[in-house]
Amino acid sequence: MFKWIVGRAKCLIGVHHRSHARAYRPAKDSIYLSYCEYCGVPMKRLSKRNWVVQPKSERQG
Repeated sequence: MFKWIVGRAKCLIGVHHRSHARAYRPAKDSIYLSYCEYCGVPMKRLSKRNWVVQPKSERQG
C-alpha cells in the first residue's frame, strides 16, 4: 500500500513508472508502448530503458 501511495505521489510531480505487464508492440512497428503502473498515462520507448510520456498529439482516440 505504501509503495502505491509513493508511486502515485510521484505521478503528480511528473515522475512515472512503466508497467512491465502492460508493454506491447503495436502492429509490427519499431516502437514499444506501455502505461504508467500507477496512473495509467500512455508511455512510449525512445531507446532501451528510456521511456517517456507519450505526447497527447500522438495518442490515439
